[in-house]
Amino acid sequence: MSEDHHALAKEFDVLMARAGLSIPEDRREALLVAFADLRAEIALLHEALPPTLEPAAVYRPEARP
Repeated sequence: MSEDHHALAKEFDVLMARAGLSIPEDRREALLVAFADLRAEIALLHEALPPTLEPAAVYRPEARP
């Protein structure tokens, strides 16, 4: 087990314990893979994007008197 995998497994165990969940051993490895994927997706969401990737058009409803 690599150091990264060990750290990920430890974080997963801490989070599951904090949530009060017990993970069956036969499902643990598959859940660790899913957890690693989730962390990668979250990291993508937190990346700063340049203004050029913003939508070209923003629609605003006109206020009616």
